[in-house]
Amino acid sequence: MAVGVSGRSFKLPVSEDIARRVGLVFSGQALVFIQAIFFVPMVIKVSGEETYGAYLLVLSYMGVVFALSSFGVSYNCRRWLPNAETPADRARVFLPQFWFQLCSVGLLAVLGAVLYAKVVSPLVDAPSPTVWLIPLYLTGLTLYSQSADYYRDTHRTGVFTFATVAQPYLVIAICLTAYVGGSALDLNLLLGSLALASTLVGGLLFAGITREIGFKLSFPVGEDFRQAARFGLPMVGTGMVEAVLAASDKYIIGSVLSVHDVGVYAPAFTLGALIMVLPKVLAAVLLPMLSRDAQKQPEHGGYLLKQAAQAYLLIAIPYAVGTVLLGYDILKIYTNDSIADAAYPAVSLVACWAMLNGLIILRNSVLFVRLNTAFVLKLNIVMAVASMVLNLILLNWTGLVWTSGLAALGGAMVGYWLTARVLRDDPMNFRLSATWLLKVLFLSGVTLLSMMALRAWWPWPPSHFAWVWQVGFGALVYLLGLAVGVWFSRQPSRAPQTSAMITSEGGS
Repeated sequence: MAVGVSGRSFKLPVSEDIARRVGLVFSGQALVFIQAIFFVPMVIKVSGEETYGAYLLVLSYMGVVFALSSFGVSYNCRRWLPNAETPADRARVFLPQFWFQLCSVGLLAVLGAVLYAKVVSPLVDAPSPTVWLIPLYLTGLTLYSQSADYYRDTHRTGVFTFATVAQPYLVIAICLTAYVGGSALDLNLLLGSLALASTLVGGLLFAGITREIGFKLSFPVGEDFRQAARFGLPMVGTGMVEAVLAASDKYIIGSVLSVHDVGVYAPAFTLGALIMVLPKVLAAVLLPMLSRDAQKQPEHGGYLLKQAAQAYLLIAIPYAVGTVLLGYDILKIYTNDSIADAAYPAVSLVACWAMLNGLIILRNSVLFVRLNTAFVLKLNIVMAVASMVLNLILLNWTGLVWTSGLAALGGAMVGYWLTARVLRDDPMNFRLSATWLLKVLFLSGVTLLSMMALRAWWPWPPSHFAWVWQVGFGALVYLLGLAVGVWFSRQPSRAPQTSAMITSEGGS
C-alpha cells in the first residue's frame, strides 16, 4: 500500500495480492468516475439542471426501496460466502437469499412506483418517470448487484471490477445511441438506460455463476431464515438509513428550495465526494480478509485497517485542502458558471465530510465482522437525524444551497466520534497518531501555499486545462515532501518512533 507497509510487526506480512486487488478495484472505480465526468455535464447541458435533479430524486428514492428489499437475508451471504470453499457450499449460501431478494424487490418495486407517482413526485413538485420503469430498474439492479457481489465475496476482484466498469459505460452508450437516433434525453431515457445496462451486465455475470454452482430455485426457510434475519435486519435498517441519509439532502433541498437547486448542488457534492472511492474500494477488498482474521488474528486485521486508513488520509487530506483553491474553477468547467457561483463552497465541505465518512466506513468493517450490526444501525440513525436537522435549519435560515455540505459534515463528525468510542478497546480497531496527522496537514498546507504563490507569480491564461497544470504542480510539491519525510524517517540517527511520518509505526 501507499503508506509504507512493511509487515515487521507481524509474522504475516501484508500480501502483495492485497495491493494488487486494491489497485485493480481502484482502477475500475477511477474509470467509473471518468464516466461521470462525461455523463453529468452531458445531462445538465442537454436537458438542464431540473431534469438532472429529478433523475437524482428518483434514484435516491429507489435506493431506499432497494435497501429494504432483502429484509436482511443478503447480509448473511456477505458475511459467510468468503469462507465457502466448494461450489456446493457457495450454492447453499448464495442461491436462497438471491431468489428471495429477486422476488421481494419485484413486489416492493411495483408498490414503490405507484407511491412515487402519486405521493412523492407531487410533494417535491418533480416530474415522475413512466411507472413501469421503476420495477424494471430495481429488478435489473438486484440481478446486477447480487451477481457482482458474488464475485467480490469469492475473491475474484477482476470480474467484480469488470462489472462495476461495464455497467455505467453501457448506460452512456445506450443514452447516446438513443439520443443520436432522435430520442429526447429525458427522465425516461435515463432510467431506461440504467435498467437495460444493469440487466445485461447482471445477466451475463449470473450466467457464469450458474455454470459454477448450478441453477437451483430455493428460498431460506425456518431457522435459516430466522437466523439470517436476526443478523441482517439491523443492516437493512442501516442500509435504509444510509439511503435516506444520501437522499435526505436532495429531498430537503427540493422541498425548501427547488428541484433546480437539487441539480445545482449534486455536481458540487459529486466533486467533493470523489475521494470516497478509495475507502469503499479498500473496505470491499479487505472485508473478506477481515472476516477470515476476526477470530484467529484480530491484530492482523487491525494492522490492515490502519494501513488502509493512512493510505486514504495521505490522499484525502491534500485533496480537501486543494479544493479550497481549485474547487470553483473545476466546478465551473465541469458544469457552468451559475452552478459554480451557487455551490462551490460545498466542494470543500463535502471533501471534509468524505474524509471522515471514509474512516467510518473502514471502522464499520470491524463492526460488521463482529456481528455488531445493531450499533451500525443506531450510528446511521444518529448521523441521518443530525444531518437532516442541520440541513433544515441552515437551508431555511440562509437559503443557500451549499450549506447542505455543512450539514453533511456535522453529521459525519458525530458519527466519527461514536465509532471511535465504541471500538476503542477492540484489537481490530485502528488509532491514528496526532503527530502523524499534523505532519500530513502541514505538508498539505505547504502545498496549498506553493500553488497560491504559483498562481500569483505566473498568471494562467484562460483555458479549461489550466487547473490540470496547477494540480500537477501541487502533486509534485506534495510528493517531494513525502519523499523527504520518508528519507528522514530512515536515517539511523533518528529514533523510529518519533521520525516515522509515512511508515506503519506512524499511527500507533
